[in-house]
Amino acid sequence: MENTDKKIKILMIEDDPEFAELLSEYLSQFNMEITNYEDPFLGVSAGVQNYDLLLLDLTLPGMDGLEVGEEVVGILIFLVDYSICKR
Repeated sequence: MENTDKKIKILMIEDDPEFAELLSEYLSQFNMEITNYEDPFLGVSAGVQNYDLLLLDLTLPGMDGLEVGEEVVGILIFLVDYSICKR
């Protein structure tokens, strides 16, 4: 029998704390454990290989989500642009 208690570990790099909190609260309902970094450089150095999924903001200070995606290998990446949702 499959163990359904295993949480999906998500590394989120999102510089908008309100959106990060909203998304974290929503995803935690689905047995997901979210760690967020507002700084993309800290997020990349957080040990990306220890996570199941990487959620990236497209517009980050210093390094955009596409550049972050180029830095990591071997993890599923999902890009988010909250500004599109605000329109």
